[in-house]
Amino acid sequence: MFGLFERCLKETGRRVTHIPTLNDLDVMNPQPDVVIMINPTGVVEQAEQKLYSYLATGGSLLLMGDHTDIAGSQECLNRILHPLGASIRFDSGFPAGRAWSLRYDLQCHRVTASLDRMNQGLQWGTGATLDLKGISWFPLLIGKYVFSDIGNRLNTNNAFLGDYSYQPGELLGDVILAAERSVGRGRIVALGDTTSFQNLAIIRSWPFLDRLVTHLTGRSHAQGQLMFALSVCVFASLLIILFWSQTWRLLAISTIVLAASGLDLLARRPWEVKYPPRPVALVDVCYANRLNLEHWRNDSIDGLLINLIRSGFWPILSNTTGIEDINAPSAKIVIAPQKKRSKSDFASWENDAMAGTTLLLSVGYPTETSVACWLQEQGLIINNEPLGPVPIRGRGPYENFLRRSQEPQFSEAWSVSLQSAVWKSIYAWGGRDVVVERNLGLGRLVVIADPLFLLDRTLEAEKEAWPGNIYFLQSLLHNQPGTAN
Repeated sequence: MFGLFERCLKETGRRVTHIPTLNDLDVMNPQPDVVIMINPTGVVEQAEQKLYSYLATGGSLLLMGDHTDIAGSQECLNRILHPLGASIRFDSGFPAGRAWSLRYDLQCHRVTASLDRMNQGLQWGTGATLDLKGISWFPLLIGKYVFSDIGNRLNTNNAFLGDYSYQPGELLGDVILAAERSVGRGRIVALGDTTSFQNLAIIRSWPFLDRLVTHLTGRSHAQGQLMFALSVCVFASLLIILFWSQTWRLLAISTIVLAASGLDLLARRPWEVKYPPRPVALVDVCYANRLNLEHWRNDSIDGLLINLIRSGFWPILSNTTGIEDINAPSAKIVIAPQKKRSKSDFASWENDAMAGTTLLLSVGYPTETSVACWLQEQGLIINNEPLGPVPIRGRGPYENFLRRSQEPQFSEAWSVSLQSAVWKSIYAWGGRDVVVERNLGLGRLVVIADPLFLLDRTLEAEKEAWPGNIYFLQSLLHNQPGTAN
């Protein structure tokens, strides 16, 4: 569930060490920059004191819990949090209307500065809310339109979840979902949900996680001290001018206000994200594509993203903040766009392909007009000839099904016509070409005439997959230019 998070930490240059118990914390040399605890259980009193000593001397703790006492972790979490003036509730934070889009507020902080409120970059799910006491804690994430659904200990078959509805007496609005506080020279960040760290969410939430880890590993400590020293020097000089010279008083006041605003903005400017050093696969989601960005729907792309990771790529959605900083990706994947593209878009496709990018299009009939015209310029026509779910096979023994599952299976295939000899057929059925490719400079253009092939229903869903399609996709991504299976 959390294996990809650890792998990404290692691939971005962080050293990850597993410790069986917090009792080993004080003998570690060197001391870790940050301790990460996910739904911990069994923390004893002696280990708690070692954890507090570690924090007091400059260490950081990333503490994550989950809804309604999952795995019996609530007692352990609160043993750590109670002395620090906080606790995790026996509840679930549910957004009004169920969807998280526009349901939370982000506080001004370098970790959350670049997040949107549509939950694409955060990937928050069903988690517990935090109860904060005093002013030592700084909320990072506030559920503005969220209620605290109290858990039910009798609901043993469904993780003690409540009734999913607001009841009188439950907290409504402005519930705390994540918070931070300083402890001695160190700091702790507590989150009531682990979804952002899970394998399926990492692909979209990694920029947030990378900034969070950077924040906790001490980089912001040094920057904060430098900023504080610089602020003292600037403001001390201005105060001297303010009280010693009537002539320059207005200028001094204006400068103090501008300097304070500028330093605050600088202190909260998000860091550059460090991605795992993998070839980038850019997945187009900005042109009314025939797909769903929610998780594990028939038309979702979770299976595609997971398979790109397995194939050695780092998938990035085209709506990701900072996408303009990415140079020519190793692969570009476009699924059934419904919105017209500009000539500059197609020029970008061609330039990337010339530089070595594999351009993978999954389209059907009717193809969006601008894309159809561009494909025709490349010597390819998607025909108005539906082939359906090919290959079409009847019922048979289970052994035959297992054998067939190792071969490609399409859901909504269409035939294509090759208008130029530069095209090569990769897959055909009944004498009709369905998957074809051609070279474009150092790269390739691959067309799958099935708009559903890369979606979960055809490739890989939450509880089922078609191995033949997975193998086929891997071969399309890793073939050298000009080769075909």
